[in-house]
Amino acid sequence: MNDSSPEKCPRCKRECIFKWKDFSNGMRHIAQSCPIHGQIKYVPKIEPYISLANANQKKNNTVQKKLFE
Repeated sequence: MNDSSPEKCPRCKRECIFKWKDFSNGMRHIAQSCPIHGQIKYVPKIEPYISLANANQKKNNTVQKKLFE
């Protein structure tokens, strides 16, 4: 039985990061990446991946705002 979570890296079992990727033709996809191994795959645009990518984007925006204050 495979008990690995889709939010974890299949190799090292660490938490993954989900980010929106914007392409020059206007398409957006959600990329799953590991802090150690880099990009793993693109995931479907369904919940919970949309919420995880949006949360990561909001967190990054907050950090950027603090840098420029």
